[in-house]
Amino acid sequence: NMKPEKREEMGRKARQWVVNNFSIKVIGKFFEDFIDSQPEVDYDFKNEEEQRQPFYEVPEIAEDADWLAHIYKNILRMDVETDDDGVKYWKKEMDKGMNRAKVLEYFRQVAMRENEVANKVTFEDTLDDSDKGKRIVYVIPDSIGDVFMSTSLFESIKQTYPEMNLYVATNQANFDLLDGNPYVHKTILFNQNMNNLLWLEGQGEHNGYFEIAFLPYLGTQKMFDYQHNGIDKIAYDLRK
Repeated sequence: NMKPEKREEMGRKARQWVVNNFSIKVIGKFFEDFIDSQPEVDYDFKNEEEQRQPFYEVPEIAEDADWLAHIYKNILRMDVETDDDGVKYWKKEMDKGMNRAKVLEYFRQVAMRENEVANKVTFEDTLDDSDKGKRIVYVIPDSIGDVFMSTSLFESIKQTYPEMNLYVATNQANFDLLDGNPYVHKTILFNQNMNNLLWLEGQGEHNGYFEIAFLPYLGTQKMFDYQHNGIDKIAYDLRK
C-alpha cells in the first residue's frame, strides 16, 4: 500500500547503503589496508612443487589407516592424517575387499603422472635413447607367479630377436625378481596405457614406442590358461 514516491525513496537509500558499505572500492580498500598493515615476512619455502616418489618402498604397517596416511605422505608427498577424507575413502574401499597391492599401484601411477606433468617427463624418457627402433616389450603387471613363469620365455625372445632390446613392464613389487636377468635389457613400470597394443606399437600418426609388444597377461590374468600340467621349464636360475 506504499506510495510509489515512498518506495522510490527507500530504494535510493538502500542502494546508496550498499554502495557505501559493500562496493568494490570499499571492500578492496579494507583488504588493502589490512595487507599493508601486516609485518613483512621472509618466507623460506620454494615455489617448486615437491617431486613425487612412485618407487618408494613402503614398510610393513599393521593398521590400514596408518598405512594409507604413510603412502600419501611418502609417495604423493601430501601431509595427511588418518582422519583425512582421502584416507577414509581408500579405507572404505579396502574394507570392501580391495587389497593393498591394488591401492599401492594406483598411488604409484598417480605419482608418475604428476611427475610427468610437473617435470614434462614423457613415457619415452623412461626408455633408452640409443635403441629406438630396436625395442621389444613384454607386459606382465601381476602376479609374481606369472612374472616368474614368464622368465622361461625371455631367452627364446632374445634368440629370436637378437638385435632387439627386451623391456619388461611390470609392477614395482616384481622388479627384484627380474633384477640381474641376463635377457632383460630394462624393467619399466606398468601403466594402464599398456592395455592398448596400438599405444605400444603405434597407429596412424602415433609412432609407438616398441616394434613388438607381447601382452600375455590379457589372457593369463583374465582366464585360467597356463597350467600346462605343471611341466613348464623355467629358464631362470635363482642362484644368479
